[in-house]
Amino acid sequence: MTSISMIDITESVKAKGENTTLLKFSAEGIQPLYAKEILATYLLMEWPLTGSDQETLRCYAMLLPHGKIHALEVFFLRQSDSMQGSLLGEYLGTTKTYSLIIPNNNYEGKMDEVISEMTWAKVCGYAKN
Repeated sequence: MTSISMIDITESVKAKGENTTLLKFSAEGIQPLYAKEILATYLLMEWPLTGSDQETLRCYAMLLPHGKIHALEVFFLRQSDSMQGSLLGEYLGTTKTYSLIIPNNNYEGKMDEVISEMTWAKVCGYAKN
């Protein structure tokens, strides 16, 4: 597999002010704000919420084309168990945003496992810089 690199751009996205996310969250689902499409969605982790009536906290990442690079946004949704498999739920915030540099700027689905693992390693803090 060719080399993919990931750079944390969370602070620069936040510094832009009003929109601290690259996505629009609504009752109808999630839409990209600046890109034309969402290339991939990764479920990074899920935690059942105790004391709630079958609700789960899920951590997702979405891959978006962004000029000569790609962007990856990591966010949390609170979802009822009936919403599993959908991207509906209560948006709880974006935790990280990354710039993803893919060789020849050509995303392919076969890269998903590597991208998902790299993202989880970065979010958990055990990735090599």
